[in-house]
Amino acid sequence: QVWVLTLVWKFRDARMLLADLRANRLIDAASAPHRENDFEAELLRREMTLELVSDNLLHAHTLGGHLLAAYPPADPEQRRAIEMEVFYASQNMFDCSNLDAAWALAATLRANPEESYASVWTDCVVANAEWLRGSIDEAEALCRSAIATAAVNEPSDRAVALAAMPSALLAEFLYERNDLAQARRLAEEVMPHLGEVGLLDPAIAGYLATARLHFIDGQFKEAEAVLSRANQLAVNRGFKRLRLSLLAERIRQALHRGRLEEALRLARSGALLSPAEAMLPPPNPTIEDLTRAIVWARVACARGHATDALGVLRRWQRIATTATYDLLVVRLAIQIALALNLHGDALAARRQI
Repeated sequence: QVWVLTLVWKFRDARMLLADLRANRLIDAASAPHRENDFEAELLRREMTLELVSDNLLHAHTLGGHLLAAYPPADPEQRRAIEMEVFYASQNMFDCSNLDAAWALAATLRANPEESYASVWTDCVVANAEWLRGSIDEAEALCRSAIATAAVNEPSDRAVALAAMPSALLAEFLYERNDLAQARRLAEEVMPHLGEVGLLDPAIAGYLATARLHFIDGQFKEAEAVLSRANQLAVNRGFKRLRLSLLAERIRQALHRGRLEEALRLARSGALLSPAEAMLPPPNPTIEDLTRAIVWARVACARGHATDALGVLRRWQRIATTATYDLLVVRLAIQIALALNLHGDALAARRQI
């Protein structure tokens, strides 16, 4: 029950049930210590998945490391499943070092029709990692494979909701490729199912792609409606990373429309008018920290503080380059080029491009 409640984003109910299980232990530790260990490991396993899906990625990563160290599973499949969840959490911390193992697990699951949910989930995790690394072809292929897996191996009523995860990611990829017609088709298909089941990253991708597609068509009210709907989900579920992504998109759109005062108001609401020092990479940086720094730099440039923006962006570019997150390296290079141009150094800006 905890597992199912977690997958459908009923986090409060899942946490209450976990707390009840911990308080009313069904195992007699004195007579069966090995069973007590199994029970504790299972509780930790469910707790880790709950923290992961509810987007408490740092806590999920810590729990996964503790679980593997204190209760190493004898079953290699269980161990690989835990490692995959740890891998998903580690992506947010600029670490894709287990990508080869993730690819191997994805291939194993894809070959088993009874593991369709795990297969789709894993393909999405690996696709997200490849996307961050700039391997767009591989990321797109994984999403298409996951969509096919859901269609073939799941009942029709579940297949659509399950396929929404890879479809939402794919919509963002197609948007970035400027394949707008296909991106629109996918975005329209997945919108009714975002927020139903699965991982947060695909939901973020789906909402942002849909809002941006409306925006470039000049449908500003429709874009805002999508962002508002997503923000309501973020508030209801406690998704801080989604709220930040939506705020960043609102600010981006306001700046594109020349609405500086609106952008400043939004930035102030998200504590994004802080001094430059507050936006430098912390000791253990996350992509969430980077998102905050990029939108801060956009606002800083709009306010005429391009020099401050350059200092922050260049520090983050080193982080992304070291991690070989090439997609983020490119995005940072573009922001640095814009800041350099505003700073009056067109030649350096051209070199960045």
